[in-house]
Amino acid sequence: MRKLLLSMGTVLIVTLALVSGVTTARPAWALCYCLSNNDFQTSSWGMGANCTAAQSDLTSHVNADAFADCGGSAYTCLGTLHYTNACWWNGTMFQSDGYRDYSCKVCGQPPPQS
Repeated sequence: MRKLLLSMGTVLIVTLALVSGVTTARPAWALCYCLSNNDFQTSSWGMGANCTAAQSDLTSHVNADAFADCGGSAYTCLGTLHYTNACWWNGTMFQSDGYRDYSCKVCGQPPPQS
């Protein structure tokens, strides 16, 4: 009896895995691609104990904003990071100000080649 229940459970798990895979699969042509990487901009600032840390913090902030806007890092095309003020002492910490160009990936059939 125990073997029968174990076998039935295994069959159920395999069936559910196959069915969920079939229902969530995308057609082969449903690719995600970047049309550009400068449709949008997100600006922020970063702070740190030195200029390198401040610039790294800035990068983290602008990337997080772009990822949130596009639905995650897999759907984001990051462009150039622009420093409006590369590094300065704000009285407490080093600060770096700037913005990043980005676009969200387009998913679906790619445009025809010319």
